[in-house]
Amino acid sequence: AQANLGEIYWLGKGIAQDLLKAEKWNRQAAELGNAQAQYNLGVMYETGIGIAQDLKKAEKWYRKSAKQDYPPAQTHLGRMYHEGNGVTKNIHQAILWYRKAAQQGLAQAQFNLGQLYRQGEGLTQDANQAAQWYRKAAEQGLAIAQYNLAIMYYSGIGVEQDFTQAMQWYRKAAEQDYAEAQFNFGLMYEKGESVEPNVTEAMLWYRKAALQGLAQAQFQLALMYYDGNGVPQDLTEAALWFREAAQQDYAKAQNNLGLLYYDGLGVSKDYIKAAQGYRKSAEQGNIDAQFNLAIIYKKGRGVPKDLKKAAYWFHKAAEQG
Repeated sequence: AQANLGEIYWLGKGIAQDLLKAEKWNRQAAELGNAQAQYNLGVMYETGIGIAQDLKKAEKWYRKSAKQDYPPAQTHLGRMYHEGNGVTKNIHQAILWYRKAAQQGLAQAQFNLGQLYRQGEGLTQDANQAAQWYRKAAEQGLAIAQYNLAIMYYSGIGVEQDFTQAMQWYRKAAEQDYAEAQFNFGLMYEKGESVEPNVTEAMLWYRKAALQGLAQAQFQLALMYYDGNGVPQDLTEAALWFREAAQQDYAKAQNNLGLLYYDGLGVSKDYIKAAQGYRKSAEQGNIDAQFNLAIIYKKGRGVPKDLKKAAYWFHKAAEQG
């Protein structure tokens, strides 16, 4: 009862949230050996919510709970060892605790174990094992596991390549607002992979991901407006989405925004802003931007004319073929 009361006050379930009472009731229950309360107290110490942050005490309470086979505590303790957060980093301890929680069916632990198998971190790299653990977590509705399982089906890693299965798992994650899955789901619609090509549906999912701030989706949405692909051409809208992606240092978007400023498409012509976009993109290694930057140095548009700098950027672009 004390543990439940502590959680109710902590989460504000049906009553006003009261972190002082949450700490009080969780501590009382934790000291009496209640695994859930020990876990809750560990979370409070780790996050510093309702109590002064103390990672050593967080680890202490997670361990007490984990030793009672409480899966969330085992997963958090595993993550602390995995990241070296409050404890000395120890991948083998991380695996031990992730596996204990995963074998009890905790989705996040199953996913974490899958990641270690996929990356070969502390374990022999095994894509098949990774896919199996992803599937267990995905079937419980964990969006990040659904997304990663979709990638494996799409690329044929750890499983036989199957675009239909990839589409199915991308959809499940996308419907949970997982931005990367929304983007990849949109790509499959645009390319017509396992479905008839449908740019309207593709655009719908790109927009969902773009509104969550995913730069790739913002760039793809901008291209569709720029090309008039699936929508009437709208250069102002294209510029808006190129700018959103460019502000996240997405190199292709920085270059394309530069092009719009250079030609005055969807924005007022501005050679200085064009040069800024080209430079940011070129410095990230974008070959088109390097060439464009060389041109404006050669012509002296938006920057002082400088043939040495023009030659430098032409050479950079040429090195990439």
